[in-house]
Amino acid sequence: MNNRLKLATSHLTWAGMTGLLWYISIFTVIYIAIFLIFGGAELDEMSYLSIGLNANRVFMLVMGIIVGGAYIAWTFSLSVTRKQFYKANLLSGLFITILLTGAILLLSLLVNLLPFVGTEPIDDSLDMHPVLNIITATLQTFMAYIAGALIGTGFYRNGWAGTLGIIITVIFFSVPGMVDPYIVDILNSSAGFGVLIVTILFTLILATLHYVFTRDIVIKL
Repeated sequence: MNNRLKLATSHLTWAGMTGLLWYISIFTVIYIAIFLIFGGAELDEMSYLSIGLNANRVFMLVMGIIVGGAYIAWTFSLSVTRKQFYKANLLSGLFITILLTGAILLLSLLVNLLPFVGTEPIDDSLDMHPVLNIITATLQTFMAYIAGALIGTGFYRNGWAGTLGIIITVIFFSVPGMVDPYIVDILNSSAGFGVLIVTILFTLILATLHYVFTRDIVIKL
């Protein structure tokens, strides 16, 4: 990894970590406050882990949009090439995704010690080994980040590219759950395995599209 790529990766990672700390703090406070106000009996199905893993995707989608659209010109001011920005964006996004998932897992162990919070998972679509469930959720979060970067970069280019990014994102997040039963039936596997396979495929496609959007982008001064 050359110096410019390291510089861009470190800058984007620190920006992402700042947002991550704010997000986790606010999310945890709101989650506990909801149970204190409304009580745990009515909201028992809303476990911290399940809600957190789903909320992570929204956060990383927004982060991807911000980085893809707002940080690109600033990064190029550091004499970073388009290819280096693309690599740095993916590397920092992957690192933040892993860190975010780990933080939610760790905090869930602490929050679950409270007697009034939810215990049941709200999303039971993943019925694989717990490790595979976490890997799938992590990949979905990373896919959300790349999708956000695609949207942000698209709107930085022009309106139609950004709109195309939104359409692709909606489709890519709708399809895995829809095709999962068919893949599970064909492979005779646990529920969620189809989601894992399609998520891996879609992540690679989104990463490729993000590169296409980035490689010839005109920087606005």
